Amino acid sequence: MLEKKAALEKDLKHYKKLKSTWNRIDLGLKIGGGILVGSMTIAGVVCGVVVAPHLLIPILAPQVPIIIGAVEGGLATILIGLNIGVTSRKKKYHKEKCKIVQSYLDKIWLYIEKARQDSIITVAELEGFNKLIEEYCGKMNGINCDIDIDLIKFQKDIKKKHRRL
Repeated sequence: MLEKKAALEKDLKHYKKLKSTWNRIDLGLKIGGGILVGSMTIAGVVCGVVVAPHLLIPILAPQVPIIIGAVEGGLATILIGLNIGVTSRKKKYHKEKCKIVQSYLDKIWLYIEKARQDSIITVAELEGFNKLIEEYCGKMNGINCDIDIDLIKFQKDIKKKHRRL
């Protein structure tokens, strides 16, 4: 029992570390994107208003701010897409994994405390513990682990998941 608890604590530590890494990546993208978009805006204003009439050839003067604006729009779109598309999903995924591991750690703690108080591990407690570990493995792998599995329904569900991929 203690070995399984140690394994779950190791998993929890791992998922918390990954969650904090993705939080830092998300924050870095937000700050870096804000700085890049802000600097491109300032460059567009400077080129369009201040520098263009005095230093550039009159034919190129109107095109420079347009090019800078287009680059700025593309950059903002890419950064927002990365932020929404990748980091938010990764943060949510690791947050859910942490919740699952923590809930099963709490459930396992009850079994361990019962065994410590009684100094006896009954067969029912051992079976309940093993069932709990099986449910945990099933949830972590994304399979709903019921004892009475209808094989035909299970195979249909797997085929549906493969079609979605």
